[in-house]
Amino acid sequence: MSQKCRAYQVGERLRGRVEKVLPYGIFVRLNDDTPAYIRRRELTWAGNIDPRELYRAGEEIEGLVCKLAETGQCLELSHRATLADPWDEFAHQVQPGDVVEGTVKSVVGYGIYVELVAGIDGLIPLKELATWPVSQPEAMFWIGDKVEAVITHLDHHHHKLRLSIRARLRQLETVSKVLEHFELPSILTPNFDPSLPSFSSQTHPQEIVSELQPETAPPIFDRIGRILIVDDHEELRLPLVKWLQYRGCQVDASRDIQEATEKTQRESYGLLFVDLNLPETDGLTFLRYMRQTGLKCPAVIMSTIEWLAERSSEIEEVGVIEVFLKPLDLDEIESLLIRLERGEILPQWRMTPLLTPHHIPESFSRLAGTVRRGGSLAQQLRAGLQQLVATTPAEMGLIFNLNPVSGGISITAQAGKIQLNEEAIYELGASPVRDVIEEGICILENQMQGNTRERFRKLLDLLPFESCLGAPIEAGGVTHRAVFLLHREPGVFNRYHLRDALAASKLFAVMIEREAIEQRSRSANKLLLSGQLAGGFSHEVYNKMSGLEIQLRNLQATCHMAEGQPDSLGEINQATHELLATFTDLKNTVELFQQLMRTEEDQEINVNEIIQKTLSLLKPLLHKERIKVETDLELQLPQTTGNLTQLQQVFLNITLNAIQHMTIRADGSRILNISALCHDRNTEHPIQIRFADTGPGIHYKLWEKVFDLGFTTRLGGTGEGLYIARSLVESAGGKIKVERSIIPIGTTFLVELPVIAL
Repeated sequence: MSQKCRAYQVGERLRGRVEKVLPYGIFVRLNDDTPAYIRRRELTWAGNIDPRELYRAGEEIEGLVCKLAETGQCLELSHRATLADPWDEFAHQVQPGDVVEGTVKSVVGYGIYVELVAGIDGLIPLKELATWPVSQPEAMFWIGDKVEAVITHLDHHHHKLRLSIRARLRQLETVSKVLEHFELPSILTPNFDPSLPSFSSQTHPQEIVSELQPETAPPIFDRIGRILIVDDHEELRLPLVKWLQYRGCQVDASRDIQEATEKTQRESYGLLFVDLNLPETDGLTFLRYMRQTGLKCPAVIMSTIEWLAERSSEIEEVGVIEVFLKPLDLDEIESLLIRLERGEILPQWRMTPLLTPHHIPESFSRLAGTVRRGGSLAQQLRAGLQQLVATTPAEMGLIFNLNPVSGGISITAQAGKIQLNEEAIYELGASPVRDVIEEGICILENQMQGNTRERFRKLLDLLPFESCLGAPIEAGGVTHRAVFLLHREPGVFNRYHLRDALAASKLFAVMIEREAIEQRSRSANKLLLSGQLAGGFSHEVYNKMSGLEIQLRNLQATCHMAEGQPDSLGEINQATHELLATFTDLKNTVELFQQLMRTEEDQEINVNEIIQKTLSLLKPLLHKERIKVETDLELQLPQTTGNLTQLQQVFLNITLNAIQHMTIRADGSRILNISALCHDRNTEHPIQIRFADTGPGIHYKLWEKVFDLGFTTRLGGTGEGLYIARSLVESAGGKIKVERSIIPIGTTFLVELPVIAL
């Protein structure tokens, strides 16, 4: 092998097959049977993607030789070097002053690193994170958050990029102020990406660029705690100590286990770097001793690829948080330190991904998916029952409901093709359906004959069957429903099918309980909403009452003056009309407010009208909070169908959420842009309504969480508004989500609704 390796040249392109995939790289068997190794950072330009997510054993791969094999080591390749450098295309497409969007990759004490595309990362220094001072970037930005920033420094040759959110915020504020100054219809939204006009020399991007100097200081890690390095190779140990000290770390070093053990007895350490191969014994023995004596702190193992692969199972057992290959990759070490500095709880390192302890059958997963699908309770129960029938031998599935007051039994949902005798439904009170519901028992019968046929006679009048099983559905501590599966042939069902029915009954119970919670929340939300709107409502009423009083006084004066002056009767008539108009206006305001307290049947709905009514109702609050509203409503927007009051409550909840979050920010323009358009009538949800605010934004990891009941990101929030909004939208057959949220520029909520079929 060594003879072959010496024949290779650095930079030579080679091909082979993946032989083994590890968390830190992959082993490759070249076409001439020479073993080679590719480190994780050399697999992609993204750098830190787990190889197990990218490759499988047996796949072909190519790479350039980046390090020749030394004694006892493998030839090292770089697959990344065979890929196009993303910086070439990036530097050709953008320049300083351009606006770019990216994802927060890491948060450090001096700013944040943002990934624009795979392999292109930029630094946003601390002073460029906002137009206001930011001392704790981790409180403002989370990994995965979306941000917009202006390019302030681009060094293609050295792959260096500096960005500024502060400059982006200045752009948006400048455009908004200019549009207001000229009284032009503003189209500014968080999604708006204007080229920066030369409105003000104070905020021109080139001047902003000149203010920013490239940061050269290294990251500082002073919150991890004291670090201990245990390695017998002085040529590695001492430089690593200096490198860590240069980054603000307190570092001790030991060349063997005895010295390291003595140090751990005197000092408390926040992180251990331990060499796998130490004199007389190894690093794993030292770590086992640490665990046995109760000294617990994060530890990493350092060694060559050959030793790590051979002893990976032992490394897993001692519970290290990371494994580093020699020669060490300082970027990987720095990435780990950043995560520890941020306070992340890192999982135990494993050679292979964790597997779930129990395999969940695909059929049950599909059934469980109906709980998350949304829609009305009837739709969910029907979809779940259809899935249950499809995954069992049943020809027919029925969910029965027992009315606790009248004692009558009705059918809540059905799935299957057997024709029902609807007249027999009224006699089911004397059938085993009542027994299953009232006594909470299960039944499993595979032949209808003799006494069994007589017992099931009333149910047999409903539909013909020979095999039958039934299970109660207990929800909220009471049982009013049961699920039945039936087949016209005997001997079809077994106890495993009954188990499936019982599992399904639990999922049906979840659907029922969730619907009950949502109904209670909707009722409570109406009271909460009325409290939030009370200030604005009273403001409107008092204004109109004051106007009414003034007009009455004017009318009295006019009547007094009319004595002997018949010509003034026209003025009296005009004043009377104004009085009636005021009363009508007041009446409309009251009716608009009271609509929230009424329950209405499904009807055809004009979405644009609902938006306008919502804004009319919230006008006083919007005025009070100095929020500018912009609308872009498609004139020929098709109608949808549903509960008008509930849809208006959805729009109110989303708008109130936007108002409340925009008031959190003391700086910047407060703009709410609402648009409505028909995207494509051939899709399931053609109508798209967007609510775009200029609030502080929502962390990417919370985009789904904000719709959970009780979850709120706002001090004093109830965590009900968006939860109810999603429930109501889904009950109308629609969808709602956070479409886009840029920290700290704003958020866009998207509501999608069906249209009335032509």
